[in-house]
Amino acid sequence: MLSLAEIVRTQNWGNPAKLPILKLMAVRVHESAVVQQETTRKTIDVLGVHVDTVCESEAVEQLLEWAANRESGYVCLSNVHSIITGHNRLDFRQALSKADLVLPDGWPVAWLMRKLGVEDQERIPGPDLMWTLCQSAQQSGIPVGFFGTSPEAMDALLSRLACAFPKLKVHYAVAPPHRSFTQEEVDQTIRQVNASGIGILFVGLGCPRQEFWMAETTDQIHCIQVGVGAALDIYAGKVSRAPKWMQKAGLEWLFRLVSEPGRLWKRYLFTNTQFVFLAARELLLRKN
Repeated sequence: MLSLAEIVRTQNWGNPAKLPILKLMAVRVHESAVVQQETTRKTIDVLGVHVDTVCESEAVEQLLEWAANRESGYVCLSNVHSIITGHNRLDFRQALSKADLVLPDGWPVAWLMRKLGVEDQERIPGPDLMWTLCQSAQQSGIPVGFFGTSPEAMDALLSRLACAFPKLKVHYAVAPPHRSFTQEEVDQTIRQVNASGIGILFVGLGCPRQEFWMAETTDQIHCIQVGVGAALDIYAGKVSRAPKWMQKAGLEWLFRLVSEPGRLWKRYLFTNTQFVFLAARELLLRKN
């Protein structure tokens, strides 16, 4: 397994510049809440964002199939923040619409899907999905990569993965700068990811940056990208995760708010309030 120092040395980050303007596909037109896509895919409209009605085991099976074939594509994990951002911003909603899977990360999203008619819809948390995929990738010999977090956290993440999954093939691991990328940096990253031979790239750039990155590069990167948000920082020990009982009770957002009040209070005040209002309105309209 490559060390972070060996991998980071291959990067030559230039001056800041904005990503190229996204040329996204138009949002698909859906005629019903639950729809059939490409003969097998079923989604439900959650406040304007179409989320797949699958369980974690089904998602993992599909992702491993794509990864084994090194198919291009990407997966978004949508919590309340992601759903509300998609509801409010057309460009972000378009990025979600291009995804090969959009999974419910967060109990409020899974709960609303149940209320809208998806019986027993389960939550699929990004950290859990990443861990399960790493375990399965070790067993099947699929190489993986990581893109995000900080250099120090990446070192810690790789150390933990080496202990948990000693036979996991990590062929790519880069902590990019926390700014917009130049076109040269984008092209360089695409070349290096493709040359690494990985089947899965875990992208932890945060929402909405990681979704825009995946939408922009999906046709050029020859692997499945999975936007896992803070999962890299969680397994690196940089960010704490809520206890299991809080996760099961749907209170993980409260744990994060208490842990990072300065960064998250405004997001939760506005996004959570808007989600509750829109969800209540949607359910009342359907009831009437």
